[in-house]
Amino acid sequence: MENKLTTTEEIQDHTQINFVGQQIKSIRKARSISLKRLSEMCGLNINTLSLVENSKISPSVNTLYQIANSLGVPIVAFFQSESNLSRIVFTKSSAAPKEDIGDSMLENLSQKYFNLSIQSFRITLKAGESVCNTPAIHPGHELIYCIRGRIEYTIDQQIFFLDQGDCLVFESTRPHFWKNAYNDESQFLLIVHQDEFDQSIISKHTMPKAVPVS
Repeated sequence: MENKLTTTEEIQDHTQINFVGQQIKSIRKARSISLKRLSEMCGLNINTLSLVENSKISPSVNTLYQIANSLGVPIVAFFQSESNLSRIVFTKSSAAPKEDIGDSMLENLSQKYFNLSIQSFRITLKAGESVCNTPAIHPGHELIYCIRGRIEYTIDQQIFFLDQGDCLVFESTRPHFWKNAYNDESQFLLIVHQDEFDQSIISKHTMPKAVPVS
């Protein structure tokens, strides 16, 4: 049984309880995630989630953190009249959130978009590098657009060489991985579409440290 919250943490006002439940339901539906799927993602009983969304119970902070983590939003999004998500996202090149992947760089171009079943990344690879550990396999589709340099993309053991301006679209249920096949830095755009939001999508393609290509 969950511990009761302290006085400072408790959601005491019934109006606020209603709002929190509505926010959770709204964000879940915006990501096209079923109640059953969210239950599996956060490890909470589906009946508990239903009670929270319908404002029948006051959730603990731990419960809210579990739900927020699974939905990929900060916990404050459940208490604000406007979340950090938007139906229109404009990202300046210099403002894209950056993450180092080995010596290479990943930039999340759509992290604030309301429906994260569509995700886009700009990936920069140093010469002769790959950040793939094993071929990725996941539901949905991918679009690859080579911005500069040369990208080698392998799908079902079939190799595609993408030069600047080349584009590749495929079902991502097929085993796939990429590497830089150029003597200089390469960069490409990765757009992933899935029926349901998967916050670990990029980790399916990468490993913490880039692996030099022999």
